[in-house]
Amino acid sequence: MAPSMVTVEPADESLVVPTKYFRAKPFVEWVITALLMSVAIPIMAIVAFIILVCDGRPLFYRQVRVGKNGKNFQIWKFRTMRTGAEKDTGPVWSSPNDSRVTRSGRWLRCCHLDELPQFINVLAGEMSLVGPRPERPEFVSTLAEEVPGYLRRTRVRPGITGLAQLKLGYDESIVGIPEKVACDLQYIGTASLYQDLKLLLATLPYIAGQLSFKLRAKSRRRVPTAAAPMGPATMQAEQSESAPQQDPAIELTQNVA
Repeated sequence: MAPSMVTVEPADESLVVPTKYFRAKPFVEWVITALLMSVAIPIMAIVAFIILVCDGRPLFYRQVRVGKNGKNFQIWKFRTMRTGAEKDTGPVWSSPNDSRVTRSGRWLRCCHLDELPQFINVLAGEMSLVGPRPERPEFVSTLAEEVPGYLRRTRVRPGITGLAQLKLGYDESIVGIPEKVACDLQYIGTASLYQDLKLLLATLPYIAGQLSFKLRAKSRRRVPTAAAPMGPATMQAEQSESAPQQDPAIELTQNVA
């Protein structure tokens, strides 16, 4: 069973000091989220219908995550994995070609539409629109020991999107976590309403870029009925085309300060 609260390590004030904007941030984001819900609710209804038709019930999934000051909360998401996915394995990292992910789940994860129910967490004061990614307590205990300063990111509410999420994508292993922590601490120390709006606007082209790349990758995997012999030059050209290109949204977030 996950602990009800994760002990936060003493923060070095010289390393990370949340800006004054965090005092007004909950109210500002509550208003923005309430306005976004008018657009999100119809989309959520369509997503729920797709899940029901393709994969059946349940439609939603709740999971314990670590929030501000190490306090645990229940995060809301659309279900993208088969029921009982961790029954035999226990908590494990998700991978790009995870066999536990459902048919509709692959597309929902690609578009990040599975995270729309997290607006409920924002309205409940448990999350922010922009902030560090909320992690599972089973992983936080290990990460706190392996990554210096990891728990300092819990000084603020976790976010649906953020600087680290846009620059570095999903967590797949502990290897990329130190760089993500650096991004999170950079955000905490420089956050402002202007920066949050910039990151929110950058999220839309980032999602579009992820979806476009997935569609191109899927079309390349289709085997033609009659293929011509492939020489070295052709193979080199196809390998060059298959390499993922940096999304313009990620370049945008790199200039946020």
